[in-house]
Amino acid sequence: MRKDVTALYCPIEMNFTEKLSSDLNAGILKQMQGWSDLLDYSDHERNLSVWTYSLYPFNSFIPQNNFGAFVDEYQVMSRYGVGDLYDQNHSTTGIAPFEAFKIYLQSKAMYVHDMDYNAAADDFMRHYYGDAYPAINEYYNYIRTYLDYLYNTYGFGKDIMSNVVSTDYWPEEVLFDIYDILEKGVAFLEPLAAKDPERYDTLLSRVRREECFPLYILMDLYFSDLDLSKKREFYDILVTYTKKFNIVCARENTHEVASTLEGWRQSIEEEN
Repeated sequence: MRKDVTALYCPIEMNFTEKLSSDLNAGILKQMQGWSDLLDYSDHERNLSVWTYSLYPFNSFIPQNNFGAFVDEYQVMSRYGVGDLYDQNHSTTGIAPFEAFKIYLQSKAMYVHDMDYNAAADDFMRHYYGDAYPAINEYYNYIRTYLDYLYNTYGFGKDIMSNVVSTDYWPEEVLFDIYDILEKGVAFLEPLAAKDPERYDTLLSRVRREECFPLYILMDLYFSDLDLSKKREFYDILVTYTKKFNIVCARENTHEVASTLEGWRQSIEEEN
């Protein structure tokens, strides 16, 4: 292989819920070893490029269950000579759930290979969400537990290209549980509204961004079941914060969020 040519390897069949070093990803490791050996044989130095995923391409409103697994992923990739990593997270759209959280932790894990994931995650939530931290921490633990349940029960997210939105996976009561937890975070912030309005607006926006996840899926799956007041409330949050955070796609490269919201607005007006 010429020295001015490198390999961009996309392990699209990888199970991102599991560690890269897991036996469940043995085939991916074998392929990565092959590319690494080829580059070594060609006297290339640490320039294997890898394209990974931190979202579900068919609905990026659903948080990908790769929490913590990427620490092992980066450690293994480093040993295999990966020098460049492209993670498909927010290049075409903002992401509602955990985007800043994952960008920070993934960036840190690339430089601190022995990073304590749980300590770093907790530290980030305390500082980034401020007074809303107790609710965000509850939300984080709820999501991790529920995604693990879906994975162990249905194999949810084992294949990143699979459908991750259905009433089987996301019962209405689960989505309302998530929303109610995040609303606690909104309530925790209320004292800041008069004391420090700028800080209040910043933290409120961060909590509302997380709410776009359960609210979009509620509107998508259960629109006809929601009463008119809820439809209006959820629409107002979604239209404000998807625009604020440039959340334009649910499915990869479709840019359908604005038109979906407009369809919901028209239905609400007709129902009024």
